Parts: sequence; structure tokens; C-alpha cells
Amino acid sequence: MKKYMKLMVHLVLVILPVLFFSETIFRLGGKKSDAAPGVVKIEAQADWTLSKFARTNRIPEDVLARLFPVRKMDDGSSVMIRERTLQDLMKMSSGAIAGPSDLESLRLRAARLLFMRAESGSKNWKKIVVKFICWAIFLGICLRLMMKGSMRTRLRSALYLGGVYLFGVVLGADPSPMGTVKDAIVLLGTQGIVFPPRMVAFLLFMTSVFIANKLICSWGCQLGMLQDMIFRINRDSEDKVARTVQYRLPFAFSNTIRILTFSAIVWWAFYKGVDIIEAIDPFRVFKPSTLQAGGALFLGSLILSSLFVYRPWCHLFCPFGLAGWIVEQFSFIRIRVNRNLCISCGSCEKSCPTNVMSSYMRDDRIKPDCFSCGTCIEVCPAGAVAFCRNSNESSTVIDPIDSTGDARKQGASGNVKMEK
Repeated sequence: MKKYMKLMVHLVLVILPVLFFSETIFRLGGKKSDAAPGVVKIEAQADWTLSKFARTNRIPEDVLARLFPVRKMDDGSSVMIRERTLQDLMKMSSGAIAGPSDLESLRLRAARLLFMRAESGSKNWKKIVVKFICWAIFLGICLRLMMKGSMRTRLRSALYLGGVYLFGVVLGADPSPMGTVKDAIVLLGTQGIVFPPRMVAFLLFMTSVFIANKLICSWGCQLGMLQDMIFRINRDSEDKVARTVQYRLPFAFSNTIRILTFSAIVWWAFYKGVDIIEAIDPFRVFKPSTLQAGGALFLGSLILSSLFVYRPWCHLFCPFGLAGWIVEQFSFIRIRVNRNLCISCGSCEKSCPTNVMSSYMRDDRIKPDCFSCGTCIEVCPAGAVAFCRNSNESSTVIDPIDSTGDARKQGASGNVKMEK
């Protein structure tokens, strides 16, 4: 019982500062939400003048200019463009008498332009650029440490802590890997709109996954690192075994739930026009004042379960996690096992937070999610596990642990058989 009480105290000491500083910085930023604007509905009738159309729907001049390029359509008559009816303007644009379908097309175009304008205006572009620059630097450092075999327990914890505060507390909930997938689906389903900057972000994130196994999820996602940090509160000082209990979810179960969640997101967005994640979005932990009762309850459950299950959001619900899992099967840099050095001691499988190392040892063709935490590399007494490009790459080898428990690094040729 004392172990669990101590665990809860430690959890509170980790979460409260995150909530406090996140809300403080969120308020200092004027509580500007990065969330997408709501559904835009446009009213229009064929006999309305352009002035009435603009006034009724609060359409600014720049949007009007894109809907009706005045210079191209002004026929030189004495009637001002703004006082012409929508039917006249559409006829001038198409050269034919405007019908109901043309009016509906106008409504859709106006709604999309207004939405895109509001969506773009809701973003703090300077902060987003800074965040991507920081991501590039931070991920590069983590990748280098992983490839050198230098990721150790204390360093890993420090990087998780720094990543949570930099990418979540300071730079905010948005953008995030999850948002690039979920928001894109919801936006397309509810508005029929593709927001180009979000697609660019998605491609950049996916590129990082292809280059190195789940790199953005492992060392860039603010919520992912927070869950990882919480999970390791319930591990011993060497990050090998649980202090109390921890569970590995069967991959078939977790991936089935994740696929069903993804399917539900798509179905509700396209057929009901609803974002089912918005109310319970766990990234709101970095802007806690926006949480409502249901969202707070879900977030609390997620945080608590992170002590006992590794990255529950990532494994069970995250749409980017699902997309990233597909791409990581082809990742260029990933965990590889040197079969010539492996002594089949099982240390990597026992210390791995998930079942993925068992899959690597069985040489399964399709492997579960690997979040490239580096625990398997750290605990391997033979130096048989590496995070590398291919079987011809040199790696750092760790000699079997001696009687004092210390491990010695030495250089070794990489011309050995490694699991691909």
C-alpha cells in the first residue's frame, strides 16, 4: 500500500507543475486557441445584392474579391458592383443564367474561403515555425544519442522532461502529430476542405517516422513524452522492472481498438459532421482551462493509467499512432538485433515497456509499435541491440556486465549479421 501511496504522490508532483505552468503560459498568451473554427454556414438568395450578402454573412473585402473579381466582371454600367444582385454577378461570371446549383456552389465557396481565413488566423505562425525548428534540433540530438547507444535512464528521463516542457508547456498543444491526422479528417469531413499547412506538417512528421522508427512520437510528441515520463515513475531506478505492477497490452487488442477509434473518427466526421475527439482531447492538458468535465475525467483516467500501461493514448486511440505504425514497418533507422552477439538472455524483452522486443526476437514480419526509447539497448549485456541503418553499419558494443554491475563500451566492426 505504501508503494502505491508513494507512487501517487510522485505522480501529483509531476502533473501539477505541468498543469500550472501550462495554464500560466496559456493565459499570458491571451488564451488564443489554436483550435479550428466551427462550421461556417452561409445564407444567400439570388435576388440579394452583394452588399446584403456580405453584410448578412459578415464577409470581409478580401473574401468578396476572391468570390467576385470586380475588375474582371465590371461591364461599365452605372450600377455599382456592390448593388448588383447575386444572380446578375453569377451570370456575368459564367455567361449563363444562374440557377439553384450556382447559388449552392456560391454558398460552399464562401463558406470554405471564410473557414480557411479563420483557420489561418487562429494560428500563431511565428510560434509554429519556432516549434518546428526546435523539433528538428531536439529530434536530431535524440537520434544521434540513440544511434551511438548513449541513451541511458537518467538522460532519457531528462530528455522527456525537457521535451514535455518545451513542446507542450511552453510551445503549446498545437501543432501535434495527432492533430495533423485528426483535424485533417474532421476538416475534410465537415467542411470538405484541405488545409495545406496541416498537410505539410503531416508529411514532415511522417518523413521523420520513415527516417527513424517513430522518431516524432518518441521524442517530439508532447503528450507521448508525458505519458512515457509518467510510466517510468513506476519503474525502478535502473528502468528495468515495475515498482508495483505494469501491463503489456496484447498488440492485437490495442491495434484493434485503435483501428476502431480511427474508423469512428472518420465516420462521425463524414456522416455526422462531428469531431468526437475534440471534447476529450488529451492535448488540452497543456491548456487545462479549456477542459470540460468529460474531458477532465478522460484526461485524469489517461494520466493514471499511464503509470501501469505504456503510452495508452498512443496504443489505443491516436490516429497518428496508427498511421505511424504502418510507416514504421519500413523505417530506415530502427532497432536491430545482432544475432552473432545475442546470448538469448531475455533482458531486452523483460525491460521493454511493450511486446515489441519479443517480436524482434521472433523476427516477426509485422511488428508492434516501437517507440524507440532505447531501454533494450541499455540493458543488453552483450551489446547485441542497436538503433542503426543496416547490417553493415558499425555499432557500439557493450561487453557482458561484470561482477560489479558495470558495463564497458568498446568499438566493434559492424560487418556482422543483424536482424533487418
